[in-house]
Amino acid sequence: MMRIFKQLCIDFKSDLLFKDTLDYMDEVFGKLGITYDDMGFMSSGSFGTADKVVAKYPALAKYKQPDEDARIPGYGGISSARTDEKGNYTLRVDASEHQILREIVRKTPRPYNFGGISVFLDNVRWFPEINTTPHLVETSTTRYFINGISRTTPPNAYDPCAYMSNCLVLNKVYNYGKKRNPVWFTIETGDEKTGIVDTTDIEQRLSAALGRSFSNSEYVFYFNNEETERLATLDREFAKIYGPLIQELRNLVNDAAGIQHITDGQIAAAERYERDINKLLSLVSESIGIQHIEKDDTFQTALGSTSTSGFSLAKAFKKVLPPRQYKCKGGPPGIFTVVKKNENNHSFALVCDLTPTFKIFRAGMAISGYNFMHEIDFNNPKHEGFEEIYPRTQEEVEYHAANLAAALRKAEAQLSGELLRLYGKSIL
Repeated sequence: MMRIFKQLCIDFKSDLLFKDTLDYMDEVFGKLGITYDDMGFMSSGSFGTADKVVAKYPALAKYKQPDEDARIPGYGGISSARTDEKGNYTLRVDASEHQILREIVRKTPRPYNFGGISVFLDNVRWFPEINTTPHLVETSTTRYFINGISRTTPPNAYDPCAYMSNCLVLNKVYNYGKKRNPVWFTIETGDEKTGIVDTTDIEQRLSAALGRSFSNSEYVFYFNNEETERLATLDREFAKIYGPLIQELRNLVNDAAGIQHITDGQIAAAERYERDINKLLSLVSESIGIQHIEKDDTFQTALGSTSTSGFSLAKAFKKVLPPRQYKCKGGPPGIFTVVKKNENNHSFALVCDLTPTFKIFRAGMAISGYNFMHEIDFNNPKHEGFEEIYPRTQEEVEYHAANLAAALRKAEAQLSGELLRLYGKSIL
């Protein structure tokens, strides 16, 4: 079983305070004739706020969570998230508690200062007929994908996209201050039989009523346990094909062809790797979704790359990859992402990190569709022949970009057929 959701976001920033957001959305829904049946909430890291809430509203005592850090009394949150005896995951509170949640929102962040809080308006009638069952979480390993990125993270107050239902989510995290106020709109858009259903009409109505465009748009694909197991079997089969190619790709990327490398001790290299590679691969996850790629037919200079390192990854890739086939995006200082979708709608992506401080060149690759994700990093000190790359000139950056481009093309040429055989065409 698969369910497909589309998640949209509008960040009201400083134009609308969190405490006023629920009342405002109720007003907008009323004008549009949109109703909702249920409400729920999750919070975390409250430093005593949960105790204040329970003292004021004893009906919510059943939702009090254990302290997240036993060394800090009162650090735990309060949350309606739970799994019933049938395995149905839900956030929904009793109807008699809806007004309490409205009052809590109006008093956040003062006097209720949560580390993170998400408030859900659930079973929103975006359409006359909706599926009123939230996504079924049978185990902590139920797989879901966001724009082809595999996830197994359980729902929490910092991740409003982890609970999938026809819902609207108000989200506030301690460090947002008054500068951010994101509201997330989640619309179920289909399943394995219907594919992705068009939601343009409701999106346009919401955007017009709110006077803003959606700043973020992504599809979330949820699979039940049976489908998760089937996909895991396919992943293992693909690994047998993909595995022998990985070292070839690493050798290709790390071929310096006479360029001088500075090789540090294995321990120091491993420490830097552990610090940096998680950030690098998380950037793959954030960047690979095609909805996130900007300026379809042009290459953009990676943000900060010129001012921080003196090198430009954008110029380097422009020389070795056709702009109309590969979509590119700059990110944080020194980061650059290159993505290509083949004829089967499978994505082949590179994320390159030219670390501004130390000028170390790192790179990773991700291959994905709506129902699979395979990653490879090219600069792991645990790999045979590893050497850290310190490019000294723009020409050396361009040489390494050419090697990465060759690896990307090689992966696409050798793996596209097997990806199609195992996973089929991607619907996104």
